Amino acid sequence: MLFIGAMSSVIAKDLVDYFVPTPIVGKMTSDVWGDKAVLPRDPSNGLEGKTSTDGKKTLTDYAYWDGKIIKGPEGKYHLFCSRWDQSGGHQGYYGSVAIHAVSDNLLGPYIDKGICYPDNEGGKGHNVTAIALKDGRYGILVSDTRPGALFLSNSLDGPWVYQGNIKWDNNGHTTRRLTDNMSILERPDGKFMIVPLGGFVGISDNGINGTYKVMTDDIFPMNVPGYGSCREDPNLWYSGGQYHVVVDDYCNRKALHLTSPDGINNWKYTGAAYASAVDFVRFTDGTALTSNRWYKMERANTYEENGHVVAFTFAAIDVEKSGDAGNDTHGSKIIVVPFDGAAFDGVTSNLENGVGPIDTRRITFTVKVPGAAAKGTVYLPAEAASEAVRLSVALYDLKGRLIAQEFKVTATGKKQEITLDLHGSKAGRGVYCITVCYGNLKVSDRLNVQ
Repeated sequence: MLFIGAMSSVIAKDLVDYFVPTPIVGKMTSDVWGDKAVLPRDPSNGLEGKTSTDGKKTLTDYAYWDGKIIKGPEGKYHLFCSRWDQSGGHQGYYGSVAIHAVSDNLLGPYIDKGICYPDNEGGKGHNVTAIALKDGRYGILVSDTRPGALFLSNSLDGPWVYQGNIKWDNNGHTTRRLTDNMSILERPDGKFMIVPLGGFVGISDNGINGTYKVMTDDIFPMNVPGYGSCREDPNLWYSGGQYHVVVDDYCNRKALHLTSPDGINNWKYTGAAYASAVDFVRFTDGTALTSNRWYKMERANTYEENGHVVAFTFAAIDVEKSGDAGNDTHGSKIIVVPFDGAAFDGVTSNLENGVGPIDTRRITFTVKVPGAAAKGTVYLPAEAASEAVRLSVALYDLKGRLIAQEFKVTATGKKQEITLDLHGSKAGRGVYCITVCYGNLKVSDRLNVQ
């Protein structure tokens, strides 16, 4: 990214460009199952089954799929996903169950703690995702093998109580596959939002249980050069003042990135999300970068901290799905790939470029540190910049760590200039992310102090 003066002078990149090299948790080794394209690799990254100790490097217990990480109040990382007996090959997923795994490190290794809800259909579940609710509860949502089964709990360790299946109101739209590949989000406005395989946006203003009213036709673009018409596995999140969806083009083994200012209207294709043929899964191995090319990476999910995505999880398989026959050297696992979400949101939240409400107000920041200063600009919707709104401003580094405590300011309803004097703080020259909070909403942008 090239910065020239204010933050609004940027050259936008695709989402795939914001993945960063992955620190090695264990060690890079070829003494594990997997095609040569993924070797050497770090088996301590994410969650995977055991490799035989007889030298044949076969997968001996479970294949894993899906994957959503939630950080618990005790500081541990909780991964919710599906697993099945690897002896059935990839097609064994029809017998998959929803499981819970835990790690002290975001990147792994994750330890399989067993089935989430063993007393409900034996834990049956595939296309598993999870959500932390603002009221302190947690949810697990299952699709594909079960038509939108929802479970809630007061603890990440369970017990998980079955709530029934997600209900939909077509609201006059012609829909399809509303209960497959569902991705769920609790919006800043308190409503719940689901995007399923069919590409429709569903909104519930009556809690997570719904009913979800279909608000759009299919939002997935079908005529994008370089892509086919195969769409599945949407992943939905909110950051940088925008709603985001990444959706797989599974025929071509790559994915598209879409944004909307309100999650319903004006969905736009913004570029490539990732691709199996692109070396974005990289490991820092001394001074060199080692790349892993998994044959397919699907079921993307995001993990956020401080309002920004800091990692993606992927269900990764080393060969074509039909090539995983079970009791062989192939399989699937969950990988965790770091992502520079603060830098990414610095582009997507730049409302001056037309990504967002047309009626906006400019807020200019001057950030002063010892021996240096810089100016930056964010754009807020007009109603968020009115005199009745209180703003809070925080400064983060590009790893999402809080550098300066929040400053409370009052919006004037007009173009506004704010000075943040950080003399006496730990802040110095460097690249930062400014986050402006108003109500339950946030807008972020990057600032280069040099």
